[in-house]
Amino acid sequence: YAQDPRIRFVNICLDSEKEKWLISIQKHQLAGVNLYIENNWNAKLRSSFNIKGIPHYIIINPGNVMLENFSSSAPDVKGKLDDVLAVTQEKL
Repeated sequence: YAQDPRIRFVNICLDSEKEKWLISIQKHQLAGVNLYIENNWNAKLRSSFNIKGIPHYIIINPGNVMLENFSSSAPDVKGKLDDVLAVTQEKL
């Protein structure tokens, strides 16, 4: 899905020191959008999405509507992403 402009992967760091997080991004060559949460945004994000552990996966459609909280990780999520892409293609 990396080359599909209809999909964006957003990685949000909730539980690491910023310096360690930056090193990890480079070491593992994390693609997508990488964000670091600071201050009270950590608690707000955890509360909003009922995040109890890391990693936590969420699928949000192109209209910014959450389709699934506590989604599966790769490769189990492939069918769900294909479904979202099929609906997105129908709207084009």
